[in-house]
Amino acid sequence: MYIHFYIYLLSIIICIRGERQPPKVGIVGAGIGGASAGFFLSREMPGAKITVFEMGQIGGRLATVEVDGRRYESGGSIIHGANRYMVEYLDICGLKRKETPPDEPFTLHKDGEVVFQEWGYPMVDKVRMIWRYGVTSLLKLDNFVTNLLSNFGTIYSKLNEGLGFSSVADLLDAMSPVSRKGERSGEMMDLTRVSLKDKLASLGLPSLLIDELVTVATRVNYGQMPGGLHAFVGAV
Repeated sequence: MYIHFYIYLLSIIICIRGERQPPKVGIVGAGIGGASAGFFLSREMPGAKITVFEMGQIGGRLATVEVDGRRYESGGSIIHGANRYMVEYLDICGLKRKETPPDEPFTLHKDGEVVFQEWGYPMVDKVRMIWRYGVTSLLKLDNFVTNLLSNFGTIYSKLNEGLGFSSVADLLDAMSPVSRKGERSGEMMDLTRVSLKDKLASLGLPSLLIDELVTVATRVNYGQMPGGLHAFVGAV
């Protein structure tokens, strides 16, 4: 999200200094952020000499590993449709959106035992899930994620209007809900100071739900446990 701001800032600096030589730009890190910054800089400033420094593999979390002659994704498994820039990258990179496969019954394993298994009957399985985790807890979890994604999406209109942010804190503050008095709540920044596990527990979600359903989501998407990543990342 910060890429366009840094490109704009760099362009202003170049214009003010009146440099006529192509600018030299160094980018540290060749993950999706660094690679994207290099790509957009090359489009906005043709002729710029751009060097990307990376001590590991290019791609960061967008990584693959080879196992027995076949390549497998080892990084992020999904891209949420609310992440507008990532969706737009599909067209930029000439990629096609993979169709979501039909829902299939899933099984939860814990400590070597099956703790929950769907039977393949949607209505029945929903009732069984409500029975195990509680309807109130499931609604609280859904409400938390839905509200966060709604606030997250407000940043795109601001960026389209040309607003820029000098720090991550300012960016997160711009996403935070506004009170009736017009004051920013600072909620998004607060979510980076607490683990996802602790945040959900503070909302009254039972440990069973966090240890099972939430853990599955964070392990699949981030390779981490709910107690090991902050609530903003974990919810998005």
